[in-house]
Amino acid sequence: MNKISLKQILQSLYDNAEKYPETSSSCTLSKGLRITLKIREGIIRLYISRTDTYPSLQEFNTVLKSLPYAPQILPKSIDSKDISPLREHRFYLVAKWPKQEAIPMEAL
Repeated sequence: MNKISLKQILQSLYDNAEKYPETSSSCTLSKGLRITLKIREGIIRLYISRTDTYPSLQEFNTVLKSLPYAPQILPKSIDSKDISPLREHRFYLVAKWPKQEAIPMEAL
């Protein structure tokens, strides 16, 4: 059985987020880390979360490095209980940045 790489998972999430800008594209990895991407109005939003504790900065940086495009950026931490106590309780690291548009070949 072929194991899907993190890069492949994130490329798929990125493609879906780009194709359907009004929705979130997410998946939960085998050890419980949930990754969510949203691309809307030229802004990329990355959310990584867990139910029991905040994801580590190392996990955040690993995800960031595996995305098709992402700058070096520090995340903001959010406890979902502070936003919506009725939803599943999760601990988030969140970042957003402008989407990099492709440069046409004739401009190079």
